[in-house]
Amino acid sequence: MTTLQQHAESCRALDQLPREIVAAARDAFRALLGGELHSPRVGWPVFTASTAARSADIAIELSPGNASTCELALRISGEHAARWVDRALGGNGDSGLAARSGSLSEGECGVLAYLASRVCRELASFQVLDVRPAPKIDACVLWPITLESALGPVALTAALAPGLAESLLVPHRLTVSVFDRAPSALHAGEVWISDRWNLSSASDGLAGEVQLSVEGCTSPLSAIVSAGQLRAQGPSSTRDDIELVLAQEPTQFAQLARIAAGERAPFALADTVELRRESQAIARGELISWRGAIGVRISEA
Repeated sequence: MTTLQQHAESCRALDQLPREIVAAARDAFRALLGGELHSPRVGWPVFTASTAARSADIAIELSPGNASTCELALRISGEHAARWVDRALGGNGDSGLAARSGSLSEGECGVLAYLASRVCRELASFQVLDVRPAPKIDACVLWPITLESALGPVALTAALAPGLAESLLVPHRLTVSVFDRAPSALHAGEVWISDRWNLSSASDGLAGEVQLSVEGCTSPLSAIVSAGQLRAQGPSSTRDDIELVLAQEPTQFAQLARIAAGERAPFALADTVELRRESQAIARGELISWRGAIGVRISEA
């Protein structure tokens, strides 16, 4: 079990962990670079085979706990890395050093290693093994991340070793949803039926079209649910006023990568479904089949 997972178990709820990580990263970023770090935008993790790295990339190689092998590498362009180094050394991030797009010198890599070590010390989850020009990418799970900061947007790619990707939980849960326009009102005891949900009740469970998302992810996926399984179909742009959350499950990075690749994944309907507007819960209830249609019997509004 990794240090990060042990820390997650010590939390009263898994949902507290990402808040602690984001808060620690923001505090370290503010202290070291004198600017704010906003909530990151992320993409879906994907599997990749061994490929050559871009020559200007820098790799910050990390290991969980006291392990001596690299399990996680954060890959950043040389230009963005140089901006962080310049800011850490007292510049404003736009000097000649920061404008250069080539690889960092050994000394500059040392400064970047110091920054990474300070952040890791705040998180108490990983240690820095090395900072160097990025080597080729071995088979792994890649997770694209975009950080918004005072130095502008910075694109990172987290490369997770297969074993870590199988064990490490994604910071936010996988959400399975459908959407509709806002009803005039919702009251406890009522049944809400929508003609916009392409869902039906079958002998082996719920069947139909849903959307898959992870908080912070910029590209939700459409998916088909059938016989207790879901399978992604491709990007989704569906978004209305009201979100009906059918299930929220913790998942590993490797599981998300398999889902994005089109592999089937287990699906279990939550005992209580939740209606949300702008990510805030406005009602809860149970999913029912009523006159051949799927609806929600509101228990709390």
